[in-house]
Amino acid sequence: MRILTMCEYWDPDDLGGSGRVSQETALQWVGAGHQVTSLAAGPDDYDVQSWRGVERIQFPYAPRVGLRRSWRGFRRGWRRAWRRGPPDLVVAHQPMVMLWALACSYDFTKRARCVNVFHSPWAEEYLLSHRTGSKATLTKAHLRRFLERRALNAASDIFTLSSFMRQRLQANHPSLQARLHTIPGGVSLDAFPFSPDPAPNRKALGIETDGPLLVTVRRLIPRVGIDNLLRAMSGTLAPLGSARLIVGGRGPMKNELQQLAAELGLGDRVEFRGLVPDDELPVLIGAADLFVMPTRALEGFGLTTVEAMACGTPVAATPVGANPEIVASLDPSLVLPSAEPEGIRAGLADLLADPAKLIELRSRSRDLVESRYTWDRMASAILDCLA
Repeated sequence: MRILTMCEYWDPDDLGGSGRVSQETALQWVGAGHQVTSLAAGPDDYDVQSWRGVERIQFPYAPRVGLRRSWRGFRRGWRRAWRRGPPDLVVAHQPMVMLWALACSYDFTKRARCVNVFHSPWAEEYLLSHRTGSKATLTKAHLRRFLERRALNAASDIFTLSSFMRQRLQANHPSLQARLHTIPGGVSLDAFPFSPDPAPNRKALGIETDGPLLVTVRRLIPRVGIDNLLRAMSGTLAPLGSARLIVGGRGPMKNELQQLAAELGLGDRVEFRGLVPDDELPVLIGAADLFVMPTRALEGFGLTTVEAMACGTPVAATPVGANPEIVASLDPSLVLPSAEPEGIRAGLADLLADPAKLIELRSRSRDLVESRYTWDRMASAILDCLA
């Protein structure tokens, strides 16, 4: 089967959630003998023709070069992808790439099966990042919802990674319910090996701490709630008061969060590591007693959650979005009471008060991931739904 997968951005060295899903499913399909082409924006210095068996067609990334130049690059890439004839399957990972494909060939869905992987509501994400509530903001949100519906209507099938995101899609576009399938995301078990004991990983990274170690790795934006986690850390509630926190990731809130940590007097208990290299990420996660997902809004699945669990590190998560779908099936106590600092503080203190339970949860975390959350399961389930 010839498969064309489209994504707004795919940088193998710095993947976001949708980029990782696009990449990993593509690799699984290549491994199963399918011919896969990726049409995606990428970094200016990364323009290879093939990556691990996936044919790559790259166009300029709109936020860096402007919408017009990006669109022209996409159009050239689209024509190149179709030069050998229609693919058997087109997989779109964002509404914008689907809309651009329709602009290139409004009736291409009559010549190829087309599906959409729905990661998050475009309008809701826009409103979360633009909190002014102005008329202009609301108008732009309505436009995004309209364009998203146009893109989704072109797909024969729509896949969500969680029941929560399926509910959000139904709330935004109720007419599309009959086309929906829910297939959980995954993790590479080889890339995130099991760590039964955090001590060797701490030694490898030179991490010294007398108390519990918490780790979170997120893009530093408002909806992920790192600020609330810092406020939760500022309390003295035992044993959380002696815990150390390592924050991995980068984003526009970096300076604001570092300043908040200093204002809260957390300078010696919180470390910001920036972008964590892929080879160091599982070591850092495996060094933790507990991984924390302090999300305050719109967690569509949480690939980081299953990556941490694959390493054997239990994940404490706020009761937001898809978080409870994953962690509650392991142990309900891993769902924190709320996304507010007080709820995070109380929940973490209760979990850290029982270190024997956290050790016992390590092997069960890995077992759960192996049984439910692997990329080969997701990739094959998508094709099975279309058979």
